[in-house]
Amino acid sequence: MKILKRVLIIISCGVVVFALVVLLYAQFTLTEKKIRQTIAAEVSHYLRRDMTCKDIQVGWLGGIVLKDVILHKSFPWEEDDILTCPEIYLKARLIPLLLGKLFIKEVLIQEPRIALFQKELGQYISLYGNSAQRRASAATSQQPPLRMIFLPSNLEVHNGSVVLKSTIRELPQPISVSLADVKVLVTNVSPLFSFPFTISARVVGPQPSLFTCDGEVSVPRQKMTARLSLDKTDLSQFSKYFTFYRVPVKSGSLKLDAQINFAELKDFMVTGLIDVQDVEMGIASFIHSGVAHEVVLHGANATLNFAVLWNIPDQVITFQKLEGSVLSASFSGEGSVKKLGTAPYIKLIIKADDFPLENFFSRLSSKLPWMLDEASLSGKADLRLNLEGELPHAVFTKFNVNFKGNRLNYKPLGGFQPDIEGIGMIDNSRIALRDLKIGIKSSTITLAGDILNYLQGNPQPEIKIVASHINIADFTVPGTRAEDAEKEEVGPFDLRGLTLGGPIDIGGVSFLGISINNLRGSYVLADNQLSVKELSGTIGQGQFKLECLVNLGVKGLDYSLSLNLDRASCKEIAKMINPLYENFVDGMISGMCTLKGNGVTPLRFVKNLEGRGFFTVQDTLFKGVSLGTIGSLLRMDGSEGLRFDQGQVQLKLNDGTVDVSGGFINPDLAVYPNGTINFDSSLRLDTILKLSPAFSRRMMSEKVLQYFPQEDGWIALPIEIRGTLFEPQISLSKEVLNIFIEKVMPAVLNEMLKEHQGQGGASE
Repeated sequence: MKILKRVLIIISCGVVVFALVVLLYAQFTLTEKKIRQTIAAEVSHYLRRDMTCKDIQVGWLGGIVLKDVILHKSFPWEEDDILTCPEIYLKARLIPLLLGKLFIKEVLIQEPRIALFQKELGQYISLYGNSAQRRASAATSQQPPLRMIFLPSNLEVHNGSVVLKSTIRELPQPISVSLADVKVLVTNVSPLFSFPFTISARVVGPQPSLFTCDGEVSVPRQKMTARLSLDKTDLSQFSKYFTFYRVPVKSGSLKLDAQINFAELKDFMVTGLIDVQDVEMGIASFIHSGVAHEVVLHGANATLNFAVLWNIPDQVITFQKLEGSVLSASFSGEGSVKKLGTAPYIKLIIKADDFPLENFFSRLSSKLPWMLDEASLSGKADLRLNLEGELPHAVFTKFNVNFKGNRLNYKPLGGFQPDIEGIGMIDNSRIALRDLKIGIKSSTITLAGDILNYLQGNPQPEIKIVASHINIADFTVPGTRAEDAEKEEVGPFDLRGLTLGGPIDIGGVSFLGISINNLRGSYVLADNQLSVKELSGTIGQGQFKLECLVNLGVKGLDYSLSLNLDRASCKEIAKMINPLYENFVDGMISGMCTLKGNGVTPLRFVKNLEGRGFFTVQDTLFKGVSLGTIGSLLRMDGSEGLRFDQGQVQLKLNDGTVDVSGGFINPDLAVYPNGTINFDSSLRLDTILKLSPAFSRRMMSEKVLQYFPQEDGWIALPIEIRGTLFEPQISLSKEVLNIFIEKVMPAVLNEMLKEHQGQGGASE
């Protein structure tokens, strides 16, 4: 036992002596000068910057306190020193000092202030200084008195702050982002086992938010995992960054939860959820009266589940998963960013099917471009956004919309709100339409083509009508009461700031149910008026030329039109007026007419439409005409129709009534109508039917013919045509009917009686 005690005493004395030796050696070794030289040399070697501190205090047990530490700026664009800190506490191991090594096992940094500066686009934010200069100075400088080993088992940062300032020359002014209350805690650091770390900070802004990062590091496995969390953050403080990178976000809030996996120092994976609320963002801009305006989306909400992989050796970011919802509609996407650090190149596709457009338009600013004020779309559509190009200024944006029967709600269109089907595309240079069908009631028109240079304030439209089907009844047959019709009227439009013009070269289209070919002309939209000049084309074998002017700035629109026809098809023209009319007439028609009016709804259209016209017809056949008693008298049932070699008609339109006068003739017959035809198809025509002498003698005897009125040897029968165009009622006038009853009928009966008596006498 005594021997054991002696051994323990000797060992204890040896330990005490060794400790005293180490302490004494530390006191002689850990001098302010050596520590200053060692730390300055190590910082210069690894960070390539100069570091100074005002004072260094050394404790008996290896405690080192650096006072007023400064890590100096190194590049001309750095406006301030990179790091300033009032106090850094270092705890060194004593035994390694015997080997000339300064082994740092604990670090406590109090209230550090870090200032980082970015000069070039895509430049990494780094603490490294002028590497070439530092390597040269390191080669010529003396070796530090101690070799520093920085492997702390505990690292703490208290009450720090970070400022990132971008002075990129493309920016209109510098942009700064600040973090305050930065805290870092790394414990149980080990080169063999995993150890945890915690980072937290407060994002400085109008509404400060908390950022936290908790994770674990494994040095042997070269792996780091962490969980990021960012509380509700005001996006307005980053608006200048958004503007520079052409992300049109103005305000809103963002919340982030993410997981980080960093493996083998090459694959950096981030997965998580972003929740964005009450976002305000600009979606389009326009120029009105020389002043730039912006269309703003308010109160947008969105979520994003993402998985992003950063391949560090290849400098490529891949968006492996982009899914979420925006404005209560789901979306998905994929893409990548290449050439990081030099010229970042993005390629991104985002798709949203069955997107409810009313959710978008209900959040737009109340003032849209002047001509689209109060316009909106409803219904669901398929959306697709493509972004590709070099960030930030050379990105080519393409936005596709597949309309699926969406309704355009536009107040100036009154009761004629159109439905839209087809594909529209917008990119940096044009608006493209692909078989875009616009339907109003039962009428449709299909457009295709491009509008170029729409962003430069001088759009160049090249839009063609590739198909159309117009039912004139949509505009002429009243479907509402008179007191409601005014509410459905079209106009006024405010297009005074818009000027367009160009050629019309459509080729073949269908208009009002008829085929029109070789349609060419020109149009001008200026001063709120649309004019179409020398619009010509062919209808069957015939030709037409049209000019019109529409004043868009008044309710109901003021419009005028002049039309010239040359040997057009009567059947096609009748079909254009009403598809049911095409079965009643055939032949060729030529002539001209002028129209003017106001109103698109049937009541106003019919009431205000005025016009005049003069037309001639050739080889015209009127079919399906029932002559009634006149047919019996003339021994004609009209089943084969009435054909006329030529004719002419004068028309005058006013207040829904067409005044008609003219004549149609062939070798046997001549018809001279005079009266009115109303828009409701009702007829009131007093017509003179003339029969040639030869034809009259074939149909009736001389004794009967003598009782009818005659003009120039032709029988002239006054006829009344009443009823409708679809069911005309044709009868003799009252005067002629009286003659027929009082004179013609007795004469006919008497003649028939004589013929019967003559046949009876002959048989006896």
